[in-house]
Amino acid sequence: MDKKEPCKPLVFSGEQISGREINGGSLMPMLIADFVVIAVGYAAVMAFV
Repeated sequence: MDKKEPCKPLVFSGEQISGREINGGSLMPMLIADFVVIAVGYAAVMAFV
C-alpha cells in the first residue's frame, strides 16, 4: 500500500450485513417450516407418552 494514497472506508449496505439475499429471499420460510416439523414431532412423541 502506498503511503500517499488515503485509506478509503468500507461501505456496506444493509442487505450485505444482514445476510439476506438481494433478490428477495430470506430465511423466514425455512424458520416457519422448522417450527412446523418440531410441532409435528412433539405431537407424535406426546401421542406415545
